[in-house]
Amino acid sequence: MSKKIATFVIAGTACGLATAQSDLDLERAYSAELLADAANRTSLLQGSGEGSGFTLTSGDGASTLSLNSLFQFRYVANFRDDSNTGVGTNQDFTAGFEIPRARIDFSGNLINDNLTYRISLDAGNVNTSSGDVHQATVTWAYGQYAFEGMEGAFLRFGQFKAPLFWEELVDAEFQLAGDRSVTGEAFSQQYTQGLMFGYEAEAWRGYFAFTDGLGAAGSNFNGAGADWALTARGEFKIAGDWARFTDFTSWRNSDYAAKIGAAVHYEQYGETGASVGAGHVLGVADGAGDGEQVLYTIDAAVEGNGWNAFLAFNGNYSEGDTSSTDVNDFGIVAQAGVFVTDQVELFGRYDVLFLDDNRFGAGVEDTFNFLSVGANYYFFPESHAVKATVDLLVSFDDTSTSFSTLNGFPPFAPGGQTGSVSPTSLLGQDGDTEFALRGQVSVLF
Repeated sequence: MSKKIATFVIAGTACGLATAQSDLDLERAYSAELLADAANRTSLLQGSGEGSGFTLTSGDGASTLSLNSLFQFRYVANFRDDSNTGVGTNQDFTAGFEIPRARIDFSGNLINDNLTYRISLDAGNVNTSSGDVHQATVTWAYGQYAFEGMEGAFLRFGQFKAPLFWEELVDAEFQLAGDRSVTGEAFSQQYTQGLMFGYEAEAWRGYFAFTDGLGAAGSNFNGAGADWALTARGEFKIAGDWARFTDFTSWRNSDYAAKIGAAVHYEQYGETGASVGAGHVLGVADGAGDGEQVLYTIDAAVEGNGWNAFLAFNGNYSEGDTSSTDVNDFGIVAQAGVFVTDQVELFGRYDVLFLDDNRFGAGVEDTFNFLSVGANYYFFPESHAVKATVDLLVSFDDTSTSFSTLNGFPPFAPGGQTGSVSPTSLLGQDGDTEFALRGQVSVLF
C-alpha cells in the first residue's frame, strides 16, 4: 500500500509540476502577445492602429478588420485652500471617480497590405476643442496608403493628430503618469482633419501635413478653425529601433535607444467660419478678425536598461489683426522613469508653463510650475495590457486668474468653469499650492 501511495504522490507531484510549467509557459506566451499588441497598436506617425485583439479576415484573405479597446478608470482627490477662487469656489476637497477614456479601435487593411485604416470611438472624457464630452466621439478616423517601391513612405487622409508635440503623439495608455503634463495639455494639438505625408528611413524620418488647423476635429469645411495650416516634423534616431519610442517606458534588459525631434506649425484664420478663440491651443480671442499662429517644439527621448527620460521645449506665437495683443508662450517638460522590479516602475515629471503677461495684465501670475511623482504596476511583465497607476500632481502657483481668464483652455477645465472635467485633475485656486492625488487602472487589448 505504501508503494502505491508513494507512486500516487510522485505521479501527482509530476503532474502538478507539469501543470505549473504549462501555466507559466501560457502566462509567458500571453504576456508576449500582449507586449506585441501594445507595440503594434501605436497611434504615432507611422502606425495603422492594428493590434491582436480580435481580427476578422475576408474570404479571399485580402482585407482584415481588427477590434481593440482601451478602458481607464480613475479616482481623483483634489486638495485646495478653503478660500480658493477657482472652479468650485470654497471647495477645499473635491473627490470622485471618472472614466477618462473608454475607446474602441477598428483597424485593418483593405484589398492589400498597402491600404490601411483606423476608426476610433471614445466614450470617456475626451479632450476636444469644444471641451470634455461624455458621449461616443470619433477621435482617430483615417485611411493610409503605403507607396509601393518607396519603402517607408505613406500618405494619410482623414482625422488624426498633426505631427507636432511628441508628448501628445504618444497615446494615453503609453504615458508614464495617469495623464499628460499640464504643459503638454496646454500645447496639445488635439485632433484635426487633412492630409499627411510621411517617410521613415533607418536613421531619420520626416512628416508634412496640410490640415484645417489644430483642434479642428469633426468640423465641416466652413466650421470653426483655421483657413489653412501646415505642419512639419523631423526626427533623427541616435540608437535603437523606431518601435522603442511608441511609449515612454523602457523595460528591464532593454538596449540603449535615443532620438531627437523638432517640429513647427503655422496656420491662418479669420476667413473660414468662426475665428479661433482662447480655447484653441493657446490662440488669441480676436472676434471676427484675421489672425495667425505659429507653434514649435524640440524634444529628445532616451531609453536604457529599465530607465527612460524625456525632455521637450514648446513655443507658441499668436497674433490677431484686430487685437493689440500679441502673445509668446513657452513650456518645458522633463520626465524620467525607472523600474525597481520587473513590474514596478517609479517616475517623476516637472513641467513649467510660461504664458505671456499680455494675457492677464500687470501683477498677475503668468508662470506656472507643476510636479508629478508616482508609480506604475504592470500586471504582466513587459506589457501595457493591464496597468495600475498612482500619482500625485502638485501645482505650486496661483492659478485662479489664469483658470478664469482662459476659460476653455485645455488644462484648465475645458468647456466652462462649472460642471466640467479637467484632464489634468486641477481646478485652480488663489493659493500657492494645489494637490491632486490619482489612482487609475488601465486595461488595453
